[in-house]
Amino acid sequence: MHIAGVDEAGRGPLFGPMVVAIASASREKEELLVKMGVRDSKTLTPSRRRALRAQLERVLDYYALRVVEPAEIDEAVSRGPAQPP
Repeated sequence: MHIAGVDEAGRGPLFGPMVVAIASASREKEELLVKMGVRDSKTLTPSRRRALRAQLERVLDYYALRVVEPAEIDEAVSRGPAQPP
């Protein structure tokens, strides 16, 4: 079994890009993640976030990061909601 988390940050087209990330690790790694100090990034200093990212890249089974630029957000909004097939 895996545990996973998804989060986004940004102000969209008003101020700049939106960043979306996902991370996944086997349940067996949960205790290791806790010992590493993984928690809500808003409670960590910038230097601690950078250090944790380097460690997480070695520990996680999967992670992805996507930067969505304002123009892409504007285009998606102007198209409206996706219609079911």
